[in-house]
Amino acid sequence: ENLGDGFYWLFSSLTGSHTFEATYKGYKSVSANVDVAADSTTRQDFELSAGHVVVDRTSISVQKRLGKSPVTKKFKVTNDGEVPVNLDFTEGKGGFEMLGADGSRTNRKKLLAKEGAPLQENKVDTSFAKQAKSSMTTNKKPDVSGPQEDPWTDIADFGATVMDNRTVYADGVAYSIAGGDGTASTNTMAAYDPSTLTWTSKSPLPEARNAVAAGVVDDQVIVSGGWADAGPSASTWSYDPAADAWTAMADSPLSLAASGQAVVDDKVYVVGGCTTASCTPMSSKVAAYDPASDSWTQLADYPVAAAFISCGGIDGMVYCAGGNDGADGTASAYVYDPGADAWTAIPDAPSDSWASQYAVANGTLVINGGVQATAVTNRTFAYDPAAEEWIDLPNSNTARYRGSASCGVYKVGGSLGGFTATVDSEMLPGMEDCGGSAADVEWMEVSPAVAILAPGQSVKVKVTMDPNVAQPGTYTASVGIKEDTPFKVEPVAVTMPVKPPKRWGKLAGTVSGTTCDGATAPIPGATVQANSGDDLSWTFETATDGTYARWFDAIYSPLQLIGAKDGFMPMAQKVKLKKGRTANGDFNLKEPGC
Repeated sequence: ENLGDGFYWLFSSLTGSHTFEATYKGYKSVSANVDVAADSTTRQDFELSAGHVVVDRTSISVQKRLGKSPVTKKFKVTNDGEVPVNLDFTEGKGGFEMLGADGSRTNRKKLLAKEGAPLQENKVDTSFAKQAKSSMTTNKKPDVSGPQEDPWTDIADFGATVMDNRTVYADGVAYSIAGGDGTASTNTMAAYDPSTLTWTSKSPLPEARNAVAAGVVDDQVIVSGGWADAGPSASTWSYDPAADAWTAMADSPLSLAASGQAVVDDKVYVVGGCTTASCTPMSSKVAAYDPASDSWTQLADYPVAAAFISCGGIDGMVYCAGGNDGADGTASAYVYDPGADAWTAIPDAPSDSWASQYAVANGTLVINGGVQATAVTNRTFAYDPAAEEWIDLPNSNTARYRGSASCGVYKVGGSLGGFTATVDSEMLPGMEDCGGSAADVEWMEVSPAVAILAPGQSVKVKVTMDPNVAQPGTYTASVGIKEDTPFKVEPVAVTMPVKPPKRWGKLAGTVSGTTCDGATAPIPGATVQANSGDDLSWTFETATDGTYARWFDAIYSPLQLIGAKDGFMPMAQKVKLKKGRTANGDFNLKEPGC
């Protein structure tokens, strides 16, 4: 392998004239005939060339009134390198901020400014074995959860206590797969839909498993390995969310549990893991599964033998950190280049960690909790490959290890300590950018979709933004630029502020509930129905903090509102809309029988 300055040396038994080739991902390979001298040193330098993409704008924006004609903006992409470049232009999902700030999303700048809950470091029993032995006892349970601090937000509890599950994110839904209750493996499959704020049972995994590896490729969920009754398994399955059905796939060449997992270029990577029911010895083996060919490939070993590693795929590379080597956790971190089939060290994580909840979100590898510095904690940090640095994120509300997380960030289950599985689930808003395949942004079109640029050539990319949307506010998205060069090109940010029509007014409120003992709190997932005198009706749900907001044409005023939630008595009220102003629609629902 080349060193940092590009120097290399090798011993060749092929004396005389022979062809040698130098290659590196993204560069044009170079071959040279070299006359190798016997019993001596022959020098041969190689100079590899590549394409290089330059974009003339980092962002585009247009402000329009709702319902007006679409607007097209352009940016230019140029190849000023020495090799042709293949380009793909894709739509990237962003967010929506309703005019007046209601319904706003947490951006990265705001997120990094928050500390979250107070840091928790629980010195409790931990284990990397499959499950508790009959003679093993856990220490006294710590507090179930810490104080609820912004920005982490509770979501509906999982339907049963669970740890060693795996959570993936597909088409806006988080899926929790298998796991155990601390004493036995399960085959439970459930989906959390943020639009309904509820969990739904799905077709179970064909066999009970603990600590599987899982990833999403082309909207199919790939699951492999994990602990079976007899120990780590090699079984692999594919789950189709549309059909709610599982299909058996080719077995892995490795039988591992509690492996690191990542998805890169439509392949699912399995990194390290446990080789027995007691976990030890740990493995350094790595394999990748290609669903297109239903085949596995073994790859270069991970630099250390470890289990419970945190991994993720970002921009064509696999990033991993932490893990347990059989004795302690580590802070070491590495990146894998599929083109070179090689691992390279990156900066150490802020803390040693193992059995953390982890996921790729917003172009970073997010690591939450697990065992850090010998304590189960709620600390959260992330590695940003673009900046080549680790960043601190807000602490979660609960300290867990051996749970799971997905993009979103959705954190599900985990153990308080030992094998005390929990139902607790929470999310970190503002982390919904999951990368991967192209998104479908309804209000934006990008053309062309692909281009090939010879050295010196340029292409103008058209971005059409349509303000015929449902609600006024600021819409954000991006145009991703995927290219086959060694360099990274940042997406072009797209912003479309949409003003309301002049005669529209806004309805906003909070739905709270009061119990018979007098306790009052906001209600997430409550239903608000708005009816007008024209026999028109709109129904929407409250967010996790109990709030809702929506703009209406003032001609529909007054609105008859009905607020409802299971376990509370529904309530009705009449609200008048005013042009350009906000009408209040608060509800305080009561428990029946008080």
